[in-house]
Amino acid sequence: MASPFRAPTVTADSEADCVARIRAGDAHAFEVVFKRLYNPLCVFATHLLGSAAGAEDIVDDVFCRIWQRHDAWEIRVSIKHYLYTAVRNRALEHLARQRRERLWTARATRRAEPVLMAAPAGAADEHLVAAESALIVARALERLPARCREAFVLHRQHGLSYHEIAAVMGISIKTVEKHLVRAVKALRAVWAGLSD
Repeated sequence: MASPFRAPTVTADSEADCVARIRAGDAHAFEVVFKRLYNPLCVFATHLLGSAAGAEDIVDDVFCRIWQRHDAWEIRVSIKHYLYTAVRNRALEHLARQRRERLWTARATRRAEPVLMAAPAGAADEHLVAAESALIVARALERLPARCREAFVLHRQHGLSYHEIAAVMGISIKTVEKHLVRAVKALRAVWAGLSD
């Protein structure tokens, strides 16, 4: 069974040339980067936010800011690394803002209502083994600690290297390795259970 976690890689002419072209106002160069990375960045942001609509807003905002300030856009890392870091930072800011708004609302109304988690999706149709397997793997990923899951998604689904993941998450490469080993062990246990 092929892995559903590998995303296509960006193959722009050269990173420096692409950035220089975008800085010069080349809409085509910007469009190439946008088309290649928009969907994977939305998937990544959805994992962080739990909302596809919110994720699209974050990614749209990151790309809009780049284009609005394209003449001053300067990066010292790969475009992919830059964009994943920017999306991650914006998503974390968004989550922090939501938490502050909820606290303010709770204080203003003098009542705190418990947050109800949505129940997991119903069992997949037994005739669709592939879909059921994907659901089981997704649930296994949800049970991983947040940082472990984030490292795994960045590596397997978005194709970032250990070094890039370490830079995006602000952790050491050794910690990235530990997170990925833990995630792979958990998923192997799930796959072993499926094959029994």
